[in-house]
Amino acid sequence: MDQGSMEFRGTRQGVLLRAHIGPDARRFADALKERLQKAKGFLSDSYVSARFEDDEVSVEAVRLIEAVLAESGLQLRSVATGAKSVDLPKRAAVTQSGLTDAYSENEASVLIKRTLRSGQRVDFDGNVVVLGDVNPGAEVVAGGDIVVMGSLRGLAHAGAYGDADAVVVAFRLRPTQLRIADRISRSPDAEGTDPAFPELARISKGAIVIEAFSAPAGNR
Repeated sequence: MDQGSMEFRGTRQGVLLRAHIGPDARRFADALKERLQKAKGFLSDSYVSARFEDDEVSVEAVRLIEAVLAESGLQLRSVATGAKSVDLPKRAAVTQSGLTDAYSENEASVLIKRTLRSGQRVDFDGNVVVLGDVNPGAEVVAGGDIVVMGSLRGLAHAGAYGDADAVVVAFRLRPTQLRIADRISRSPDAEGTDPAFPELARISKGAIVIEAFSAPAGNR
């Protein structure tokens, strides 16, 4: 593959980007931006796994490419250089003002210590726990499970990287849209009586089902 060249291929996990960056990362980023603009509408809202033919790629180059992808609605999920594959570190993307001082994270989970309001979005590779409500217009996207210690009335997408074993748990589970892996469910048009117990959503027999949540017996 020549320096500066690139190719995209769709996979079940998202988009695979194969490229040879060469010595000028910024020039490559400009070429990538132009390529994505031409493909606007075909490559959007997807995860990207990048494999670079270069023996080494600097952190600065990866972040530059990540920013260009993000402008087109693409999220860089992993990077491979030469024969070595390196996963990007888990991180939370928390958008909209007022949230930057309200969360903490470790390698597996992020904890949001407030209610998410309309226009606010949390996007994390692992599990997401919200100590509050998720209001209509707010979004929570997690590579793992989602737990809401309040009412879930916004959009929730658990198992966003394809984990069909992920679950969504909330004290009041009334999302505008609920996704687990590649399955989608919506709230019923007419809301019934709120249950007096937390609820859990999971995939069963290929469809999302909602049931009463109960902790495993060993944890009681």
